Amino acid sequence: MEYTCQNVISSCSYQGVTIQAYECCKNVLYHVPTTNGLCWVFHDRSMTQNSSSANKQFSITFQMSRNSWYTQTTPVHPGLDIFLRENADDVVALANELENPMRLVDKKGIRLKMHKEKKADTRRGHCGQTLGEAVSADEKAFRNNQTNLLMCTIMVSIQYCQCHPLLAEMIPYDVQKFRDFSVRVNSTQVCTIEQYEGCTRAYLDTARPSAWTDPIPVSLLGAEELRNCRRDNPYPCALVSYPGRLDIYDLPSAYQTTTDYVSRLVLEYDSTQVTEVLVTKDPNLYELLSYIGYNIATWFAIGHIIWSVYALIRDGLCSSNKVRDSK
Repeated sequence: MEYTCQNVISSCSYQGVTIQAYECCKNVLYHVPTTNGLCWVFHDRSMTQNSSSANKQFSITFQMSRNSWYTQTTPVHPGLDIFLRENADDVVALANELENPMRLVDKKGIRLKMHKEKKADTRRGHCGQTLGEAVSADEKAFRNNQTNLLMCTIMVSIQYCQCHPLLAEMIPYDVQKFRDFSVRVNSTQVCTIEQYEGCTRAYLDTARPSAWTDPIPVSLLGAEELRNCRRDNPYPCALVSYPGRLDIYDLPSAYQTTTDYVSRLVLEYDSTQVTEVLVTKDPNLYELLSYIGYNIATWFAIGHIIWSVYALIRDGLCSSNKVRDSK
């Protein structure tokens, strides 16, 4: 069954004002292709936040009739996975960079008291040494068409699996700019479940954020080509996340008696301050010993200088206080 938005979203609320499903659904982008499946994106630019007051929270209530999902093999609704993103402008990045989901299960609510965190990976030279430099590096990579790790990986998988994942047909892209990608997709069939699980998945898994720093398995055909994909399309220098305290609670009794799937997500800032994190390279033993040695030498030199100045002043004072024989 293909759901309509109002068959899934019961209502929303923002800053204490209830928003009916029809109005709430105006902010939903449907059928966004991702490596986690088809997603719906809720994105409303007008919902800005300048306070951590509980009255400023956003909530969304989901409700799906039992007849729309119940089968003998699915007697219990599996739940909804919720991902938080800063924006949805880069659909290709959205397709591949969803991680750390919150799962909403039936008759439960999740309340997340969160804050915004910006993390910059300064371990890689091209990312710079500050958050601003990391953001600039990502913007430069986007302008230079060097942010296509997923598409490059899919092309390698097509070569060795002789099929393409359905995802490849749904990613929005400029055909003129990605002519090779278009040709390879259009000249092959969509992977069957067996082909995807037996071949294609292993390639796509190398492009997931959790695998960005892992070595490419040498047993994977085309490993060198996958390494070239990473070299030509480095993963982002700066990432935004929303960590916080997660509370799971029971929905009110009015929802407990229905056979429908019902759940609720509540988002609330515990602080409007943005945390900036710089990920730096751990020094190796040689660098650590060099650093320690440098500091010992520096402080020895400073101590020697202080002692020399003290000795010079002392000797000068002693000389001026000597009693001369007047004979």
